Amino acid sequence: MNEEQFSYIANHLSIEECSKLIGSLQFTAYDFPINLKSLETIPNNATCFKLLANFSKGKKPWRGENKSHEVIAHRLRQIGKGNLADWLGNAVFHHLAKDINDSLLQNPFAESCTQSALNTKLHQDKETFGEAEWDLIDITLWIVLASLLASLVFSCCRILCLSCTRCKRQSTNEEMKVLLK
Repeated sequence: MNEEQFSYIANHLSIEECSKLIGSLQFTAYDFPINLKSLETIPNNATCFKLLANFSKGKKPWRGENKSHEVIAHRLRQIGKGNLADWLGNAVFHHLAKDINDSLLQNPFAESCTQSALNTKLHQDKETFGEAEWDLIDITLWIVLASLLASLVFSCCRILCLSCTRCKRQSTNEEMKVLLK
């Protein structure tokens, strides 16, 4: 999560809701804590933004370091702020998708290029999608296929010829036997 997201959440919570949120974030259990009075003391002059940022930077097991935004979204749903929790999920995933797209489409190793090799390849593939280009492998595979089909046809014709010859030979042998008797 970033500072803008913390600021948006802080601006949409009252002081009571913020203290409930920060208090419930101090528990690692899935269910909403029943007794919020056994918590660390929250300073009265602290703003909701500072409390959320402090939660995010903390090193204790219940603090936000290395935890997902889902922990905060879950607690927001538990205090009745489901729409804020949904916004948080959408904002985090939108930011993540934007970062991934930017890293895929911009080559960080290119010195002064405006487009990366991947972006150029995507555009080339899009432009040549309808065109048929024959590579060496395509030609080789078609030759192999044609030779296999030709050998199949030749084998079938040869088998038919041999069968017909054998039938004729048997019929002449039978005629000879009849004549000899």
